[in-house]
Amino acid sequence: MANNERKIREGNSGALGGLLLKALDTDSPLSTEFHRLYSRLVRLETQQKLSVLLVTSARREEGKTTTCALLAYTAAAHSDKRVIVVDCDLRKPRLHELFGVSQRVGMADVLASLLPVNSVMKNTALPNLKVITSGRGIGMPAALFESTVFKETMAELRANFDLVIIDTAPVLPVSDAFLISGHCDGILLVVMAGKTPIGVVSRAGDLLNEGGGKILGAVVNNAEEVLPYYYDYEYYGYEDEKSSAKG
Repeated sequence: MANNERKIREGNSGALGGLLLKALDTDSPLSTEFHRLYSRLVRLETQQKLSVLLVTSARREEGKTTTCALLAYTAAAHSDKRVIVVDCDLRKPRLHELFGVSQRVGMADVLASLLPVNSVMKNTALPNLKVITSGRGIGMPAALFESTVFKETMAELRANFDLVIIDTAPVLPVSDAFLISGHCDGILLVVMAGKTPIGVVSRAGDLLNEGGGKILGAVVNNAEEVLPYYYDYEYYGYEDEKSSAKG
């Protein structure tokens, strides 16, 4: 995915209301890859139920948040499933930027027992896709993911949506993903090709497994910069739609 991140921040309608939404509604390489990713997950569902997915990375700026948002949009666009994407990265939240919605109330408010979860769901461009932003800033967010309220909130989301996709803080710097992973049916680990050391990825995988999570696979971001022949963007007419996401 090379320069869309800067363009996203400069846009005035949110990423999924602008450049990336346009790319996903075409036959661009970006759209094709996310459609393939979602199709693989659908095939996995024949073997196991995947109602709640966690999207994370070993460390910052590997593209996890953008991957999370685009996967949620793709799932909603290519199915009649009720999909919700949840920002559990309470330290450096970005989903509200990508969807162009207010951050003002969200998951932190729910976990602090200030608001019910159904009151913080926000609409998106697709009728079957909702988003829960991070909400208020809060100290020591890891403690919230060990609470009974978090467990009850996850149960409520499972009951009301066909697919819940969660963005969380990177695995290695803090324990949030470790604590959340056991509540999820599967984990996608986003890796920045050519930049993330294999030892770092391995350590992140070990921690997620220890937390009770099941890693479904890795989403390799920025692959075309490592393998220039991976896509001929110019040939397909989408030269400007390569993106290098920083999540």
